Amino acid sequence: MIYLDSNVLLYATLSEVDTQNQQDKAIETLKELIDSETLSFVRDEKENFSSELMQILNNDYAFKNSFDLYHVAFANSYGCQRLLTFDKGFKKFGGICNVEIGILK
Repeated sequence: MIYLDSNVLLYATLSEVDTQNQQDKAIETLKELIDSETLSFVRDEKENFSSELMQILNNDYAFKNSFDLYHVAFANSYGCQRLLTFDKGFKKFGGICNVEIGILK
């Protein structure tokens, strides 16, 4: 399963964006996931998500970047293989979780 950071969804759907290239890449990524039937949606219903989030918060970098941390912990708790984002700051979460971080360009 692939987790999409909210910035990917926003770039794909906003009528005005800062960088057209990012919007094009976001739309291309969504189309590829839909065509390959790998796009699915989950809701936060796992009981262990809160405890996993608290565990990751013990990492100093994660604590200082808690908005991004929520995405990483959520993806990790659902067993996602990859997290796709435009945000390069996610790279630093690589050693904290099992999710491969993919930075879209």
